[in-house]
Amino acid sequence: MTSDRERRIKRGPANAVRLSDLYYNLDVNPFSTEPTQLQPPRPNTACTASTKNWRAFLVYTTLLDNWAVGNPTNNDDSGTVYEYESRETQLRFGGDLKGLVAKPGQA
Repeated sequence: MTSDRERRIKRGPANAVRLSDLYYNLDVNPFSTEPTQLQPPRPNTACTASTKNWRAFLVYTTLLDNWAVGNPTNNDDSGTVYEYESRETQLRFGGDLKGLVAKPGQA
Protein backbone atom coordinates (compact mmCIF):
# COMPACT_ATOMS: atom_id res chain seq x y z
CA MET A 1 0.00 0.00 0.00
CA THR A 2 1.49 3.34 -1.02
CA SER A 3 1.20 6.42 1.10
CA ASP A 4 -0.11 9.77 -0.09
CA ARG A 5 3.45 11.15 -0.13
CA GLU A 6 4.69 8.28 -2.29
CA ARG A 7 1.80 8.83 -4.71
CA ARG A 8 2.59 12.55 -5.01
CA ILE A 9 6.27 11.85 -5.70
CA LYS A 10 5.41 9.61 -8.66
CA ARG A 11 4.52 12.46 -10.98
CA GLY A 12 5.44 11.24 -14.43
CA PRO A 13 8.52 10.08 -16.34
CA ALA A 14 10.06 13.56 -16.65
CA ASN A 15 10.21 14.10 -12.89
CA ALA A 16 10.14 10.50 -11.72
CA VAL A 17 11.82 9.72 -8.44
CA ARG A 18 12.49 6.14 -7.46
CA LEU A 19 11.24 5.36 -3.99
CA SER A 20 14.63 3.86 -3.15
CA ASP A 21 16.20 7.30 -3.72
CA LEU A 22 13.90 9.15 -1.34
CA TYR A 23 16.52 9.09 1.40
CA TYR A 24 18.95 10.95 -0.85
CA ASN A 25 16.41 13.33 -2.37
CA LEU A 26 17.13 16.91 -1.30
CA ASP A 27 13.72 18.16 -2.34
CA VAL A 28 10.98 17.47 0.19
CA ASN A 29 8.37 19.44 -1.77
CA PRO A 30 6.73 16.86 -4.07
CA PHE A 31 4.94 19.55 -6.09
CA SER A 32 8.01 21.60 -7.06
CA THR A 33 8.29 22.30 -10.77
CA GLU A 34 10.99 25.01 -10.69
CA PRO A 35 14.33 25.26 -8.87
CA THR A 36 13.03 28.18 -6.80
CA GLN A 37 10.42 25.89 -5.24
CA LEU A 38 12.89 23.31 -3.93
CA GLN A 39 12.77 22.79 -0.19
CA PRO A 40 15.72 20.91 1.31
CA PRO A 41 15.09 19.07 4.56
CA ARG A 42 16.34 20.84 7.68
CA PRO A 43 16.39 18.29 10.49
CA ASN A 44 18.28 20.48 12.96
CA THR A 45 17.32 24.15 12.99
CA ALA A 46 18.86 24.95 16.36
CA CYS A 47 21.37 27.79 16.22
CA THR A 48 24.56 28.21 18.17
CA ALA A 49 24.87 31.56 19.87
CA SER A 50 27.33 33.91 18.20
CA THR A 51 30.18 35.53 20.05
CA LYS A 52 29.55 38.98 21.49
CA ASN A 53 32.69 40.57 20.02
CA TRP A 54 33.99 39.36 16.64
CA ARG A 55 36.74 41.99 16.76
CA ALA A 56 38.56 39.81 19.27
CA PHE A 57 39.20 37.20 16.55
CA LEU A 58 42.10 37.83 14.19
CA VAL A 59 41.69 36.44 10.66
CA TYR A 60 44.27 36.67 7.87
CA THR A 61 43.43 36.14 4.22
CA THR A 62 46.21 35.76 1.68
CA LEU A 63 45.69 35.90 -2.08
CA LEU A 64 48.70 34.16 -3.60
CA ASP A 65 48.03 35.04 -7.23
CA ASN A 66 50.20 37.86 -8.64
CA TRP A 67 52.80 37.50 -5.90
CA ALA A 68 56.36 36.40 -6.53
CA VAL A 69 56.62 33.12 -8.39
CA GLY A 70 58.59 30.67 -6.28
CA ASN A 71 58.01 27.64 -8.51
CA PRO A 72 57.55 28.60 -12.19
CA THR A 73 56.99 24.96 -13.24
CA ASN A 74 53.46 24.94 -11.83
CA ASN A 75 52.28 28.08 -13.67
CA ASP A 76 51.32 26.46 -16.97
CA ASP A 77 48.49 24.20 -15.86
CA SER A 78 46.81 23.44 -19.20
CA GLY A 79 49.91 23.44 -21.40
CA THR A 80 49.04 26.53 -23.44
CA VAL A 81 50.95 29.78 -23.86
CA TYR A 82 47.81 31.66 -22.84
CA GLU A 83 47.67 30.19 -19.33
CA TYR A 84 49.08 33.14 -17.43
CA GLU A 85 49.61 36.81 -18.18
CA SER A 86 50.59 39.51 -15.70
CA ARG A 87 48.12 42.11 -17.03
CA GLU A 88 45.15 39.82 -17.56
CA THR A 89 42.43 39.73 -14.90
CA GLN A 90 40.80 36.43 -15.99
CA LEU A 91 43.95 34.31 -16.08
CA ARG A 92 46.29 33.31 -13.30
CA PHE A 93 49.76 34.77 -13.00
CA GLY A 94 51.93 32.52 -10.92
CA GLY A 95 52.28 33.21 -7.27
CA ASP A 96 52.62 30.41 -4.77
CA LEU A 97 53.52 29.89 -1.14
CA LYS A 98 57.19 29.42 -1.93
CA GLY A 99 57.30 32.82 -3.62
CA LEU A 100 55.38 34.47 -0.78
CA VAL A 101 57.76 33.33 1.96
CA ALA A 102 60.92 34.00 -0.07
CA LYS A 103 62.86 37.13 0.74
CA PRO A 104 62.21 40.03 -1.68
CA GLY A 105 64.41 39.78 -4.75
CA GLN A 106 65.13 36.06 -4.32
CA ALA A 107 62.04 34.63 -5.96
